[in-house]
Amino acid sequence: MRIAFVHSFPQEYHGVMYLAAVLRAAGHECEVFVTALERNLLVELARFGPRIAGFSVTTGEHVGMLRLAARVRRDLGAATVFGGAHPTVCPEMIERDGVDVVCVGEGEDALLELAEAMERGGDIGRIPNLWVKRDGEIVRNEVRPLREDLEGLPRPDWSLYRKYRFLREKTTKTFIGSRGCPFRCTFCTDPYFRSLYRGKGRYLRMRDPGSFAGEIAEQKATLGFRTVTFDDEVFVWNREWLRAFLPLYRERVGLPFFCGVRADTLTEEIVRDLRAAGCYGMSFGIESGSEFIRNGVGGKGVTNEQILAASRWVRAEGIILRTTNMFCMPAETPARAWETVRLNIACRTDHPFAYVYQPLPRTEMYEYARTHGHLDPDFDFDRLEPMHLRGNPLRLEGKGRILNTQRLFYLAVRHPRLAPLLRFLTRLPPNPIFDFVFKLCLVRNYSRYKKLGFLKTLALALKSRVIEQEVSPQ
Repeated sequence: MRIAFVHSFPQEYHGVMYLAAVLRAAGHECEVFVTALERNLLVELARFGPRIAGFSVTTGEHVGMLRLAARVRRDLGAATVFGGAHPTVCPEMIERDGVDVVCVGEGEDALLELAEAMERGGDIGRIPNLWVKRDGEIVRNEVRPLREDLEGLPRPDWSLYRKYRFLREKTTKTFIGSRGCPFRCTFCTDPYFRSLYRGKGRYLRMRDPGSFAGEIAEQKATLGFRTVTFDDEVFVWNREWLRAFLPLYRERVGLPFFCGVRADTLTEEIVRDLRAAGCYGMSFGIESGSEFIRNGVGGKGVTNEQILAASRWVRAEGIILRTTNMFCMPAETPARAWETVRLNIACRTDHPFAYVYQPLPRTEMYEYARTHGHLDPDFDFDRLEPMHLRGNPLRLEGKGRILNTQRLFYLAVRHPRLAPLLRFLTRLPPNPIFDFVFKLCLVRNYSRYKKLGFLKTLALALKSRVIEQEVSPQ
C-alpha cells in the first residue's frame, strides 16, 4: 500500500521517519511531501497515488492542512489521517470535512495496523489510538500502552527526505534521543500528553546511548553533514544518560553540535563536558524577563539568577547562546515585556528569538487566560497563525506597545545602546515599518542559527507564503 506523509515545515520530521521505517519494514511504500518545498504539490501527490495521506500538524497550521486534506480526499480518493500535536489534544477534529481518521498520541503501531487492515479490507474502527469515521458515526478508541523500549523500533528512515535538494544540502542535521519531558510549563501541551498516558507506561524514555551515537555516525557517513542539532525537549535532564552518551558521541561522530537545554539543568561541570564533546551552541527558554509571568503564570520554575548563571557559564566556554522568548502572555504589561529585553541584554544573548504567545488547547495557560478575561468568549483556535510570530488574540493592557517590543526585540538586545530609543518608539502605533524590521531580523537570526545563508532563508520564507495560497480553497 502507498502512504503519503504531508507536512509544512522544511526539515526532517522524526515522527514521520519513524512511521515510514515501521511501514516500509512491513512492505508498504512511503513518500513524504513537504509543502514548503513542492512546486506542484497536488500534482506530485496525484502522481504517487497514495491510498492513505497522513498529515502531521500543529495548532495553527491545522487550518491550512484541513483545506489541503479536503482536496486530496476529493481529487485523489485517499483516506486522510491527521496526527501530531494538534490532533492529539483536539481529536474532535475528526468531525471536520476531509478528515477520515485522527491518530491520538504515538502512531507507529496504530498506523501500521490501519494500513494492514485497509489492505485486507478489514475493520479499521477498533484500532487503539485512532478516532475513526465509520458509517456516519465516530469511533473513539483509547490510546495503547507506550513503547517503553525505543530500541524496539526501527531506526528513523532518513532516506525519505533525500528527494529534496534543500534538505540534502543542509550542512546540519537534527537528531532526537528521547521522548517526553519531565517539566510542567503551563503554556505547553506536554503535560496533557503525559496525563493521556497515565498508567500506560513510562512516559520519559531515552534511546540507548550507544545505538543513538551509532545512528548519528551512520548518517554522517551517508549524508555528509558538518554539524548536528539535538532537538530533544531537554537534552541534559538525564545526567547519567548524558555522561554515557557524550564520550561515545565524541569518539564515533566528532562533529560540532547545538542543543536545547533548560537554564536550571546546567552546571559549570555540565557546560564544560558539553563543550569538550563538541558543543558550539545551545538554546534555552527565558520566556519572559518577569518572574511573575515566567513562573507564576507560566509554571516554568526557573529564576533570573539561574538564567544569568547559566549564561555566564556558557559564555565562559565560548559557546554560542540562543534564547527563546514569548510576548503577550496573560497578565503581561509593557513594563513586564521590557524586563524580557533587559534580561536578554544582561545574558549577552547571541541569538535572541521572540515569539508571540498563542494559547494552545488543553494547556493550563489557556485556561488561565480564559478565566481571567484575556480571551473573548467566542475564541476559536482556528484563528491562530502557524508560526506564532504575528498575531495574538488576548486582551492585554498596552498590547500595542507589547507587540512593538516583540518587533524591535532583536535590535534592542543585539544593540543595547539603541534600547532607550527603541523603548520610546514602542509608544507609536504598530506599523508596517516595525513589521519589516522584524522580518529582516528574523531572517538574519534564523539563517545564522540554522547555517542556511540569508538569501536562501529569505527565498524559503517567500516560497512558504506561495504554498499557503496554493492549497487554499478553489
